[in-house]
Amino acid sequence: ETEVQVFERMSRALLYVFANTPTVEGGSHRNVVIYGHGGSLRVFLCLSLGLGAQETRRFRLENTSLSVIEISGIVHSGELEIRNGRFVCVNETAHLLLPEFSTPG
Repeated sequence: ETEVQVFERMSRALLYVFANTPTVEGGSHRNVVIYGHGGSLRVFLCLSLGLGAQETRRFRLENTSLSVIEISGIVHSGELEIRNGRFVCVNETAHLLLPEFSTPG
């Protein structure tokens, strides 16, 4: 797959998540956990900022890192329109410093 093909596939996946995940009771937001390989997660970062496929290499994600993104968007005519994207944390690895995760065992 080319980067553009991955970008298009992940765009469809994000649209699916928005269209099929119920909102949190009493609110308009959704809580979703997405995990995957670095390439697909970099695409999600770009999508949340409105960046194109050519920008995915701007981000480096460590193995098992955590990223939290708040995205506001709507599904309109079968397309996801991102209204606002905010990074809470990106590439967080502090959990790897915990003794139970940092020593072979």
